[in-house]
Amino acid sequence: MADCAALIRHAYREAMRAHTPEWVRRAELPFAPQFADVRSAPKAGPNGWPLFQVSASRQPRFAEFADARTLIALNARSLGRETRALRASDLLYFRQPGQKAPDHLMVFVGRLATRPVGQPSAPGHRRRARRPSRGARRLRRVVAGR
Repeated sequence: MADCAALIRHAYREAMRAHTPEWVRRAELPFAPQFADVRSAPKAGPNGWPLFQVSASRQPRFAEFADARTLIALNARSLGRETRALRASDLLYFRQPGQKAPDHLMVFVGRLATRPVGQPSAPGHRRRARRPSRGARRLRRVVAGR
């Protein structure tokens, strides 16, 4: 995947939509969402939804597209580097200088069940969760309405 921020943009757009039975059918989810719909989603314009701040000027601009660095810099707040503080849906931001695409985003989905070290893995068992690498620069949480 060349654009890791695509998952974050997709999730944000889908959260703005009404979660009707037709939406659940099209999304092919194995469950129906158990959360309320957004009451006042922004109106889409000719260039898409104004979901993400894309400029830091006095009159900030908003757009439907933002790359990983812009999502972190203008649309999230830092939580520090303590991985024990992570909550499901937090964003993990990695800066890898020297790479073709140095900015990388991941969504933390929660703690995985682990097995004792040395116990063989069997079909259906989850693998032991790895600790984030030292390259994990910042943990960020998306700030709604920013």
